[in-house]
Amino acid sequence: MYKFPFKKDNADKKKDIDKGIKELKSNGELKKLSEKYFGEDTNQK
Repeated sequence: MYKFPFKKDNADKKKDIDKGIKELKSNGELKKLSEKYFGEDTNQK
């Protein structure tokens, strides 16, 4: 779960953030960042 501050009624912002996270997950970058900064993949469900 990720949290980003923005107004609740800003559906476009949420859509953009969700799209960015999905892209980072699919290309493996989110896993690499997680391992670099936390020492493990914290993105597993």
